Amino acid sequence: MDKYLEEKKAKAKEMFLDLVPDKKILSDLTLNRSTFYGWINKEEWRDLREQKKEKVNNETFQEAVRKEVKKNTEIMNGLEQIRKKSITPIEKNELRPEKFKDAADVFITTIKAEKEFREDFLKGIFITEIVKILNEEIQDNELFYRIGTRLQSLASTGRGWKQNNLLKSPEEPTQQ
Repeated sequence: MDKYLEEKKAKAKEMFLDLVPDKKILSDLTLNRSTFYGWINKEEWRDLREQKKEKVNNETFQEAVRKEVKKNTEIMNGLEQIRKKSITPIEKNELRPEKFKDAADVFITTIKAEKEFREDFLKGIFITEIVKILNEEIQDNELFYRIGTRLQSLASTGRGWKQNNLLKSPEEPTQQ
């Protein structure tokens, strides 16, 4: 094989592994279809692409989980500090009666915020598990990407949970 064709082959493989659509590779590199698909089949590029996709997905997922855990830990620590600061004067009887209600309100509000935060975190885990299943089951990369993007949007904004009746708390009955 001449050097020019070797370079085209290397570029085609790189693009193929980067999930560039076959038609785009063929047109951008002006390749013959049978040559291109011959390389894919002979050198098992599909297997390499799946391995790369799985590796990238795993790395992306692990990094996202690390970031989310760090952020969640910081938020929970902040809420815990607020809760402790609001209950300590109550426990030590250091408050004037008129301030007791304010401290109790802060304490209750913080507990509610911690509960909501934990629920949102569990919703995020739920979305993550759905994405893992979809990744295993959906072969069409474009479809998987579109679905993943929409699920990611739901998880990051929190919107859609109640509107789409995906999850309901016991005190929110389904409206018919």
